[in-house]
Amino acid sequence: MGQQGNVTKTDNGQPIGSFFVLESMGVFQDQAAIDAYVDARGQKIQPNAQPGDLQYRDTDGNGVINDLDRIYAGSYQPRLYYGINLGANYKSVDLSLDFYGNSGNKIYNGRRPSATR
Repeated sequence: MGQQGNVTKTDNGQPIGSFFVLESMGVFQDQAAIDAYVDARGQKIQPNAQPGDLQYRDTDGNGVINDLDRIYAGSYQPRLYYGINLGANYKSVDLSLDFYGNSGNKIYNGRRPSATR
């Protein structure tokens, strides 16, 4: 499955720019794992997968991995921004320090197929 195309979506009840991606269940370790990932009719869910590919969850249960299987997986928007500024002067020496950051945001690695959890 490779790249997922657009990976953000803004929708009612979700943070702006939420990640809207396929959910990964892990990595196919071998061909037997690929052959064992089947739907209720016994058809392979990811028939073109290779060992080492991500195994995506079939969230709608239709036996096909497509856009209908995407889930909201957090947002790049931080929950918290913080910072502190410190300064000191002594004779002709001036020292100032700035610390800042954010937390509570998610990161999407677009250079590899998405593992959302």
